[in-house]
Amino acid sequence: MNMVLNVEALTGGFRWRGSRARNVLVLLSVMAVALLVWRNSQLWLANYLPPVVSVPTVSNLMYLVLAGMQPLFASIGFLLLYSEILQRELYQLARVDSLTGVGNRLAIDEATSRMLAYAARKHESLGVLMLDVDHFKQINDRFGHAGGDKVLQTLVSSIRTSLRESDVIGRIGGEEFVVLSPGIDLISARELAERIRRMVEHATLSINGETLQLTVSVGVAVASEQGSAKVLLRADKALYAAKRAGRNRVMVDAVTEADDHALPNAT
Repeated sequence: MNMVLNVEALTGGFRWRGSRARNVLVLLSVMAVALLVWRNSQLWLANYLPPVVSVPTVSNLMYLVLAGMQPLFASIGFLLLYSEILQRELYQLARVDSLTGVGNRLAIDEATSRMLAYAARKHESLGVLMLDVDHFKQINDRFGHAGGDKVLQTLVSSIRTSLRESDVIGRIGGEEFVVLSPGIDLISARELAERIRRMVEHATLSINGETLQLTVSVGVAVASEQGSAKVLLRADKALYAAKRAGRNRVMVDAVTEADDHALPNAT
């Protein structure tokens, strides 16, 4: 499941419930069945009633009118169905990063708001990891933008292997990524960040026959009942603290650490 984009999680379970196309298609189906039943009943009456009893001409006229309008109804239903499909595709494309296939900033912002609301209702926490590829400009200068694109695609594939099905990863700009991990505390969030950092550090990537070793800096923040405000901003500040401290490391934001120490069961 982690090898494909979890669009369902990013878009909040977008559905066609109550869609106009579905309603129109159902209406057309009912009308078609009713039309067939009606016409067959008229044919039965014409065959079995005595000759002195004639089938009303208006019935045949209405049948011809409705039968002639069926192509129009079908065309309207097709156009509405196509419109629904197009709207759904546009809805998803607006939230997907075309290079890496993960969610973009809009998708991450929406997913963060949705996950924070869910965590508040369930009295759970939400782990947020902000990752940045170290010295990415040098990689672009050395291997060109095509090489840089390959680095980002490989990085996303590697990170996904460390994530759960419920986790969400997105690219929010350049070489910067966000991981949202619901239901984890500070210890688990830090462990996840370290696992990703070590995996990237020990992986090797070949570009144009040259071996490249990547490193990432990671900022960690946890939104809980004690502190959920501006969790993305807090993770971003922790990321830049990791870069200032020398890169290739994990840093936790000060608010998350303070909240963790304030918990009754903190050690």
